Amino acid sequence: MRSYTFTKLEKPYVKLGSGKVKEVFYNKDMNNLMVFDPHRGSNVGEVLGYTKEEPYTFLMEKLNSEKGIIVEWYKCDHTTSDYNIYYGLDVETIASKPFYEALNTLKESRGNTASCYKFNEIKDGVVVPASFIQVES
Repeated sequence: MRSYTFTKLEKPYVKLGSGKVKEVFYNKDMNNLMVFDPHRGSNVGEVLGYTKEEPYTFLMEKLNSEKGIIVEWYKCDHTTSDYNIYYGLDVETIASKPFYEALNTLKESRGNTASCYKFNEIKDGVVVPASFIQVES
């Protein structure tokens, strides 16, 4: 297995599986998982490169300080990257699944309609905007 170092991450992540576009990375010490789902000709490098500084830094701080989280990170055509951060799921079991089964498990864990925000946190099936986003009431 190859390990990868991501900018601003304190620990390396190991690539799981053999995907070349849709890739999964895992850090055993933190028990954190990153699932990359780039769309139409994109790749992990573009997903990372099209994530703005504030959301990128926020996410790296989460991955450096919290255990047992899963990040679903994706990029749609003609826009910047988005992500969802999942808490309270069985990371090791999801990490062992084939790519599309892992994605389906993540989607099933969302109990309410997906938020319209680009960066979300999902806890107990509830989707809320990532905590760095200022939401007006």
